[in-house]
Amino acid sequence: MSNLMNMFEGARNVEFTGLQYCEEIGERLPVFELTDIPADERNRRAKIQNTKVFIEKHGKEPKDYDEVLAWVYSLIEEADKAENHIAGNDTVFTD
Repeated sequence: MSNLMNMFEGARNVEFTGLQYCEEIGERLPVFELTDIPADERNRRAKIQNTKVFIEKHGKEPKDYDEVLAWVYSLIEEADKAENHIAGNDTVFTD
């Protein structure tokens, strides 16, 4: 059980809530609850990560975060188009 407890050591969005008996293995197991990250913190992290990936892909600093967002939204649009193209494929193979 200590290995399971150690697995989440240092995790910031996981909280130990207690132990629960598992009949299948005949042991008590730790129970964890995922805690939600506040929206402002999630947005701050996304901004950092999006900017980092933008620089890696473009080899330059963005003019501002609006440039990064425009690029992110273009990726989402491309992915949506690709998904719709695949989903819209109505070719039928028959014997």
